[in-house]
Amino acid sequence: MMQDVDSNNYSSLRSYAEGVVSYSSTVQAWHHFMQQQVIEETYRILPCEVACKLSAYLLCKSLDKWVLRFCSVKPSESRVPQMRADITAILAHTWYVFASIYTLKIIFSAA
Repeated sequence: MMQDVDSNNYSSLRSYAEGVVSYSSTVQAWHHFMQQQVIEETYRILPCEVACKLSAYLLCKSLDKWVLRFCSVKPSESRVPQMRADITAILAHTWYVFASIYTLKIIFSAA
């Protein structure tokens, strides 16, 4: 998982992105990696069943890391909106990844 010191410093008294509620660049990079590298590349080069299992495994492992990170954080009051945005974005991206895996499995199984 990538690190961005400013966006991952939930204990900072200064709000992230100058008061705009935005999710962190680390979450953005994670979503891009899951979409571009894991889903698109694995389905392009691996058999469907293997790609599906690998994608699900990598999603599970990366979600484990997010859970550990957020369970250990004690955010300052000014960083609570960013933490909520990060968690919401991770949940939305997880749904997107599940939908992508399911859709690609159906497409490749029918072919």
